[in-house]
Amino acid sequence: SLLADLYVKEGDDVEAGTLLAVTESATTLAARLKQTETEQQTAIRAAEASQSQGDEACVLADVAKREAERRVRLLDKKLASEEETEMAQGHAEATAASCTASQARARVAESEINVAVARVAVAQAELERAYIRAPVNGRVLDVLVEPGEFIGAEGFLELGRVDKMYAVAEIYETDILGVKVGQNATISSDALPHALSGKVELIRHKVQKQD
Repeated sequence: SLLADLYVKEGDDVEAGTLLAVTESATTLAARLKQTETEQQTAIRAAEASQSQGDEACVLADVAKREAERRVRLLDKKLASEEETEMAQGHAEATAASCTASQARARVAESEINVAVARVAVAQAELERAYIRAPVNGRVLDVLVEPGEFIGAEGFLELGRVDKMYAVAEIYETDILGVKVGQNATISSDALPHALSGKVELIRHKVQKQD
């Protein structure tokens, strides 16, 4: 991807979460996120409308059912005709089917909200990746890519954790038996303002040529 903005320079100390840079894709991804959010709101409104229609259809179905039951009772008392009763029963069955279909449509509309929510989450994650933040506290050791240039496999800068560093030391074969994991160690060098202390964390098992 293309680096759009760089907010740090070599030597800067940064905290975890600090915005380091933004890629060119941020603008496009922000527009896509807005589109998915709009689609989510549309899905919510559609689900609400579908639920209302379903509730209405089921209310009408309940009224038609009670009317059909009333016609049956009247028929038993010879106060209603068979034709009227059959028509009422047919209407009750039709409205019951309409209620069932409306409820199914409401469930589908509800699932569309879940799909829309997932799309928003994906769009948010993609946009977040366009904003590159420091993964840890550290210092910018080197800037590899400037704004307007492409970020390659090597990344766009080198970030080092200077608050906690590892020293790789070469030990003569005749002395290595005296070194143990967990042992206190002191590191000194002309490149350091003073000696640093630490502990031995690892002894390699492979013997290599001394440099």
